[in-house]
Amino acid sequence: MQEESEIEFDSPLWSFDSFGENDLPLAKSLVFERANLNGVPEPVLSQLLQTQWAGWSRSVLDADDVMTRVIVLEHQRIGLLCLRSSKHKVRIHDFAILARFQNQGVGRAVLGALQRESDCIELRVQVGSRARRLYERAGFVFVSTDGLDDEMIWRGRNAESGC
Repeated sequence: MQEESEIEFDSPLWSFDSFGENDLPLAKSLVFERANLNGVPEPVLSQLLQTQWAGWSRSVLDADDVMTRVIVLEHQRIGLLCLRSSKHKVRIHDFAILARFQNQGVGRAVLGALQRESDCIELRVQVGSRARRLYERAGFVFVSTDGLDDEMIWRGRNAESGC
């Protein structure tokens, strides 16, 4: 995969930027939005959110091999893309856009940029997640499930069968 600065984007209105300490509130908002804990009473809610945040930050922010980029739309920081990459293979560890910016084509454009630069993209998506539809429309296929998450893969024309 090429460096992110070399990726051609579908729109001049969005781009990637480096993740920095000032982006921690964005990351927390994305983790909490996805947690979908409506109806959970306090103080249980606070504890669950703290646990969600601790797990996410440990697996993404503290991992040396995960590249985290902020998705910027018209100068607003609206999402995160966290991935591991090797020569032609990408593993999306996390991909999230704030709810109020979803369904505007940004997710599809980000996936399209990755697909142009990769032969193989792997990811896990939570069973029942609306994001699965985005991945299916982008050509990802179901591989397996553990009951909580579905493993999905996209193979480009030059991808080896083992990917």
